[in-house]
Amino acid sequence: MNCQPYRESSLSDVSLSHSISSAEDVIDVNVSTPGLKQAIQLSYPRSRSALMDMVRMQQWQFIIDYPAKDILLGRKQAKYHDSDGLYPLHWACSGGPPLSIIEALIKSYPSAARKRDQEGSTPLHFATHYSASVSVIEKLLLVYPEAVSIQDKYGRTPLYHAIEKSANINVIQALIRADKNTTVVSCLPKELRDIHKELGKYDGVLRRAISVRTPLFLAWTAVLGDAHARKTFQGKKWDKAIHLLMAAYETILTSRIVATDQAPPHRVPPEHFLQAAITLDIFLPDAVVPIAIKSLAIATSKSKPSDEATLYSGAEILATAAETDHYSEQRSTDIIRMIIDAFPSAACHSTAGGRTPLGIAAAAGMLWRHGAMDLIFAAAPDAVSQADPMSGLPPFLLAAARPEETKEYNFDSRSLRLWLEKNDPYNLLTRKDRQREQQPPVTSEGEILKQEYETAKLETIYQLIQSDPTVISHCLQQNV
Repeated sequence: MNCQPYRESSLSDVSLSHSISSAEDVIDVNVSTPGLKQAIQLSYPRSRSALMDMVRMQQWQFIIDYPAKDILLGRKQAKYHDSDGLYPLHWACSGGPPLSIIEALIKSYPSAARKRDQEGSTPLHFATHYSASVSVIEKLLLVYPEAVSIQDKYGRTPLYHAIEKSANINVIQALIRADKNTTVVSCLPKELRDIHKELGKYDGVLRRAISVRTPLFLAWTAVLGDAHARKTFQGKKWDKAIHLLMAAYETILTSRIVATDQAPPHRVPPEHFLQAAITLDIFLPDAVVPIAIKSLAIATSKSKPSDEATLYSGAEILATAAETDHYSEQRSTDIIRMIIDAFPSAACHSTAGGRTPLGIAAAAGMLWRHGAMDLIFAAAPDAVSQADPMSGLPPFLLAAARPEETKEYNFDSRSLRLWLEKNDPYNLLTRKDRQREQQPPVTSEGEILKQEYETAKLETIYQLIQSDPTVISHCLQQNV
């Protein structure tokens, strides 16, 4: 986005002359100061539109006060665009205009709000990139709400621009209200987005690598760089990041009512914050979940003996972590360990629905060899014999009843990884990933992966039975 408006502290010698010929109205820009005239001509060659010239120079009051304003702001003037595909509305949105200017330009040529320049940017992209007021943002959204979801040549959405340029919370809220899904849209060029759609189904590591370039990840990166926000769980950066997180959480868990506008973002209950952070961990820096755990632990320790928070066991949080598909088995294990360390009795309690975290982990397909289920079992070994209230099955039968993974094992993930490595201008692959891809390809990869999963599943069932063999006789007695 290379729109750089001409800025000059003294433009009082600029005037317009208006003449009427038999063919058309003619408006010309007159600059009486030679030095200023030369500077303007060097910055921007004169266009065939006086309106274009004036918005480039950000002469807002001049445009408002001009006697022949109906001519200056006529449809022909507003419809003109330069060689980069920029209309007067694009230029106006890049210079902090008053709302009246934007309204006048849209009134003259409403379709300008839909126009995209050579880089695929709409006026809304320019407005968010150049920190326009919330009233301007809302006006553009009212005229063309679809612009909030448009990605430019580089994959950036208006929300991404707003977060990158530290827009205020009101602008962030306006953009999120228009489309909550943009909080987790990967802002990458189209060719990488296409790869993302495929890799996201099969490869958590690469899905993680591509998912980091989202407005949500960008907002929390800013929080981690602010020591005050990290320690106090407050501040403008914190409020914006929390707002994005809860909006994204609401799009995923539509059955839950998550307040994103009714209360100040920093007043989101810490347990909701932690559940959202765990669920959306793939879109967040790794340090966010520990911060969320810390915030809940602090809130619990400060509660009075009569408060419900004091009785909070962490079972719901542990259950959320157990059923969430994390980007790697190691990440899943790390999160489970952090929760159990913070809430030692979490695995011993049941959720509001009467389910144990161990049973939920088994039903979600968690495997023993990855370490996370072993941690849950070690924290609550008696849960191995407790039947799930939804199915009546103990954990080992929940693991056995888990359907086979729906992955397409014949998927050639190696070739896509190599393609991404060769076309990786954003350095999305880590050095470890690159070294791994230099290893010789494995023959019959699909069949081996399938066999490994079946073996790991049997091992999980065996470990659960071995911990309490009497569970089998109990199931036979109950005709399970």
